[in-house]
Amino acid sequence: MARLATISPVLVTTALIAWTTLVYRLTTYGSWEAYPAVLALPLMLICHGSLIVTKKPRYWFAVYALGHLLVFIPIWFYSLALISKDSL
Repeated sequence: MARLATISPVLVTTALIAWTTLVYRLTTYGSWEAYPAVLALPLMLICHGSLIVTKKPRYWFAVYALGHLLVFIPIWFYSLALISKDSL
């Protein structure tokens, strides 16, 4: 169970990529399918925050969070642009 908690932010990213792949061809401007993608960022931040607070050593979980954010943010913006049919 501890391993699942550790990889939960990566699972959120994987779910975002899967969701984008499934729905981006079927969406229109302003469609509801963008809302799950919008919720991916707060969910991922909560996962990383809980890891930093509850696990030891905190330094490595903070480094993990920073590295994952550097990868996640461009993926998140690209997914939002694809799903919402809006350029950022």
